Amino acid sequence: MLDPRGWINDMLLNFSYDLSAVRTLQELHLVMERDLKKLFHFDEFLIITFAPPRNSDSILLTSLGPRPELLDWIRTNMTNETVWQQTANTTAPVIINVEDIDFHDAPPCLDPADRNNGGEIMLKILSENNDFKYGLILISYKKNVFDPLDRHITQCISRHLATTVSNILANAELERKEKHRALLLSLSHDIAAVRNKDDLTKAIEKVVSQLSSISRFVIRGINEDKKTMSLFLYDKHVKTAIEELGHYFVLDAVYPIADGISDLVLAGNATIVFDLQEWIDKGNAPSYFHFWRSMDVEKCVATPLQTATQKLGIFWVDSDEPDIEMMDSMCAQISIAMSNIMANEQLIQYKQLLESENEHLQEQIKSIYNFSDIIGTSAPMKRVYQLMSLVAHSNATVLIQGETGTGKELIARGIHESSPRKNKLMVKVNCAALPLTLIESELFGYERGAFTGAFERRIGKFELAHHGTLFLDEIGELPLEVQVKLLRVLQEREFERLGSKTGDYDE
Repeated sequence: MLDPRGWINDMLLNFSYDLSAVRTLQELHLVMERDLKKLFHFDEFLIITFAPPRNSDSILLTSLGPRPELLDWIRTNMTNETVWQQTANTTAPVIINVEDIDFHDAPPCLDPADRNNGGEIMLKILSENNDFKYGLILISYKKNVFDPLDRHITQCISRHLATTVSNILANAELERKEKHRALLLSLSHDIAAVRNKDDLTKAIEKVVSQLSSISRFVIRGINEDKKTMSLFLYDKHVKTAIEELGHYFVLDAVYPIADGISDLVLAGNATIVFDLQEWIDKGNAPSYFHFWRSMDVEKCVATPLQTATQKLGIFWVDSDEPDIEMMDSMCAQISIAMSNIMANEQLIQYKQLLESENEHLQEQIKSIYNFSDIIGTSAPMKRVYQLMSLVAHSNATVLIQGETGTGKELIARGIHESSPRKNKLMVKVNCAALPLTLIESELFGYERGAFTGAFERRIGKFELAHHGTLFLDEIGELPLEVQVKLLRVLQEREFERLGSKTGDYDE
């Protein structure tokens, strides 16, 4: 006759041997299903984290499969302090009859009111070196199934099982960190070649595509006024959402930094997780929270982008389970690239401005005037001189009238040379010579992508004459619709670059 203890010892030895070869949670699941059920009967099993705080990820391993109602019930009831306190007070497994304990909202398979068979649960804390980290839950859909021998077997396997789980998670953590090191090294290599926003977007997308915790991202940059923020770049998924939802307003939207969110992020150096619905329910959420929520995003993670000398913006991602360490490491590199891009864009603007100024200076050299040639001592000319001196030191817009050839440009140049703006450009525009289709782009400039063929940003005559003088000759030849826009510039002191938002211009 076989000795049951000898048979059990052999099975425990085989179980321990199989556990020693386990490297992943999937392999552990196989061993639990294959070997443990040979030792005694149970219907389902779970291994959960025991160290607080417990959250929705407390279940490490389960045989329950797609049983959300049972998993939710276990998360709510089997990880509460009362249940585990009575388990922690003993080294032996604890058996709980469902009908003897007030477990509310138990699913039908465990609720004695709905099923005559009831059910019972065996709980065992898996301790390693007296460090209580994990818990083993064995479920039977019938009561009075677990006997003292089952408890003895569970006690025997618990320490080895705890060591196996610890090793699996430690190895997974090492693999995760090694993967992140490789991704950061790849990001560093790609960022070294970044020259513009498109390059940076592709470099970030390459990393994000390999991180399961992040699906979408947006970078908002701090504007020159240091009081507002605008969209700097965004990934292809956000672009698709904008197009599908028709929320094109976010592309040109300007948000104040002092909105209770951005200023909170920028004030510190840490990554912050925001529950969008919670903030929206408070009634003080910024509009971009509503935009994220419209994309069915529940939580957003914000990390400040900054260098040693300046704040640059905020890196926003859609993530319920952010890896804070990875986020911080990524943003340190993204900040450097963003700073370089902004500096490069500024250099390009300065270069374009210098080229335009040089072009106009060359034109002025070709048509330089000798102002001593303005002659005349008649009463009308003295009146003209008086008016020139009156307006030269003001910021008023001046209308010069006269027939062709009477010297309107000469008078305009005389006003410019007598004004505090004499060391800056005087930009001349012959409105009659401008093609109808190019008038607005010549006067106001345009952004990259504003229309077909707009491959780069170009400043208009108004910006070119910044702090200088703009002379619009033959202004009456402009179409009426352009004259209306020009009137807005003269009255409101602002203009709209094609493809851009409204911007101020010099008084």
